[in-house]
Amino acid sequence: MVVATTSIVSHARLTPGASVQKEAFLDHIQRVHLPYTVIDVGWWYQISLPRLPSGRLDRNLFLYNTAIGGDGNVPSVRTDSRDIGAYVGRIITDPRTLNQKVFAYTDLRTQNELWDTVSKLSGETIEKKY
Repeated sequence: MVVATTSIVSHARLTPGASVQKEAFLDHIQRVHLPYTVIDVGWWYQISLPRLPSGRLDRNLFLYNTAIGGDGNVPSVRTDSRDIGAYVGRIITDPRTLNQKVFAYTDLRTQNELWDTVSKLSGETIEKKY
């Protein structure tokens, strides 16, 4: 697990309305001096992996990704959804995270790297659609 405490957390994957609401909620918590820890875990693997032609991964994915964004070379962070509970437990018991935003993730890869890794490990060819 990689943990970075930061004062800025990007919510690019959220709709603008959801991001604005979350920031307004955090602003209120800070104004009334309530203790908090904001935790971001990036994208989940279970919604980031491409579908294999055989369908072997389908039962393990919440959704499967069918297209690569842009040229596929922008790194993004991912976390296995099954690890989030352990990360949250470690984060909230660490006094350094009180009144902080914490970014915790497992892996940093581009979509092209992710497609290539899944293809290599599965032995199946995955068509890349940009």
